[in-house]
Amino acid sequence: MLHIDGDMIAYRIACAIGDEGEEAAVGWTTNSFMAKNILQHFDELTPYHVHLSGKTNFRYDVAVTAPYKGNRDDKPRPVHLAAARQHLIDVWGATVSEGCEADDTIAIAATADGGTVVSLDKDFDQLTNPIFNFTTFKTRQATQLEATKTLYKQFLTGDAVDNIIGVEGCGPGMAGDLI
Repeated sequence: MLHIDGDMIAYRIACAIGDEGEEAAVGWTTNSFMAKNILQHFDELTPYHVHLSGKTNFRYDVAVTAPYKGNRDDKPRPVHLAAARQHLIDVWGATVSEGCEADDTIAIAATADGGTVVSLDKDFDQLTNPIFNFTTFKTRQATQLEATKTLYKQFLTGDAVDNIIGVEGCGPGMAGDLI
């Protein structure tokens, strides 16, 4: 089973089309991307599941040190993002998670069935599942020790992308030394 990060794909498609591009290009661009960058690299019978994040996420409620994703600027989302997401739902059977992110549903499902994760997100390095990079077309897979070290390293350093504060003064070098 392939567990495909639809959030990342929809965003990349919408950015590639650009604000001046035609919405009609969303469908064929998405279909081409899915076929050429993902599916052709696997057996034709490999089942897949496209995951998208919904509007609700428990992290916004439990983040007490700093607002979850509170460091992101307020620039508008790509014009065709909603259309790309809808195309993934309508044509590719994507499911939308509520209460958590697609990353969570991907990690849970991949851990349960041993499937391959299709994403560029570094957070999946905490898993021992194969992770397919759809830009390099390479698959990597962490050992249990490597995956555990990645998880602990994020505990210590935090995650600047999502505005998760780590231990003050603990960067990647110190975290690696401590672990």
